[in-house]
Amino acid sequence: MMLMNVIAKNVRRGRKRRGLSQDELALKLNTSRSKITKWETDKQLPSIEDIMMICDLFDSSIDSFVGYKGCKSSRKSILKDANHFYGATSLFEHEVKELRELMEQYPAFHQLIQLLISLPSTQQETFIPSLCEFIKHTASLKSN
Repeated sequence: MMLMNVIAKNVRRGRKRRGLSQDELALKLNTSRSKITKWETDKQLPSIEDIMMICDLFDSSIDSFVGYKGCKSSRKSILKDANHFYGATSLFEHEVKELRELMEQYPAFHQLIQLLISLPSTQQETFIPSLCEFIKHTASLKSN
């Protein structure tokens, strides 16, 4: 079942179990009734913030609410649906596989990536241009 179908079903089911109208649910979530209608009819996904508020109100885990069952194929399906509806075009699976292989082959590269991830975003931004230049230089060496 697609991500939107699961979310639509769970919004509708949770609302009805609590005896709420769409207007009442919208009021509790500080949103509009038209958004609730779109969520329940597979026309629009709620934002992450909305999903968190819905799960709090319905006393549900996010995993359960979006239909995540803990298996890789389910997770992959959910990611593809989410990426499709939120505008991403690819999961970059090939690139992720290559990066994983590089990190396994070169532990120092893995440590460098971990260090970069641990930096505050402002410091990450200062290193990215240097990293891009390094990658361009490495690519030019490979093509020679």
